[in-house]
Amino acid sequence: MGPVIVLLFWMTFLASGISQDDKKKDEDEVRKEPPSPFLFDAKFPSTTESTPDNFTARVGKWSVDGSKKAIRIAAEPTVEGRVEFGPEIRESGATVITTAKVEKGDSPITPWMGVGLYGKNGFSLRIAIGAKKMELVRRGEALALKKFDLDLEKPCHLELLVKENGANWDISGRVWQDEDSRPEKPQLNYKAFGDELLFPLAGRPFLLATPFGGKTVYFSEAKVLKGEYEVWMDNWREGNPKDKAKTEEKPPEEEQKDSQK
Repeated sequence: MGPVIVLLFWMTFLASGISQDDKKKDEDEVRKEPPSPFLFDAKFPSTTESTPDNFTARVGKWSVDGSKKAIRIAAEPTVEGRVEFGPEIRESGATVITTAKVEKGDSPITPWMGVGLYGKNGFSLRIAIGAKKMELVRRGEALALKKFDLDLEKPCHLELLVKENGANWDISGRVWQDEDSRPEKPQLNYKAFGDELLFPLAGRPFLLATPFGGKTVYFSEAKVLKGEYEVWMDNWREGNPKDKAKTEEKPPEEEQKDSQK
């Protein structure tokens, strides 16, 4: 074997080893990041466009405001606007979360806004700043209502949970504003009996807004997950503290040794 051939052989061998090392390093980095708990977590682009990926406007004029990194419903026309997003969810519990903000204006009339699950036949949580109330709604009917004072100047967080309960469903809603903590318990609760639903729970999550008073409504967040939301999910890349606690637990034999010291 000539010296040139030997040199080429070793160069190929070393390059292959480096390539394998790089590949292993990339795979390790991917494995280190835990999977997201969210089925969908909206990313609004910095440019303005009609609707972002995985959003479908059903009623009203919806578009992205790049300067606010939010999706908005136009102030005109005044309609009960709805835009769907994310995956379809069928006959299983889920949580949907959003953050809404109303454009300032001279009119004393204020918009309605909300968030929902399972499409037009599903459930929604909506709030009315002017009427100072929050509601759980299905097919236009208010299932539960609570008086709730809101500040028009601050963004408002809405969280709707639909949870399986045998053949029935437990629906709950939370609403809170910036500088306030997420309520420990839902402010609204309702039990829906499965044999009274008429339509199966199947459809996409959605945002709702009726721009009364000619005021634009902005949504800067749109998330959905199966099951219940937990606070650690806001920083899910750091992992679930419960999982970390399990991995940090000492084996029984080590605990026994420590106790004998």
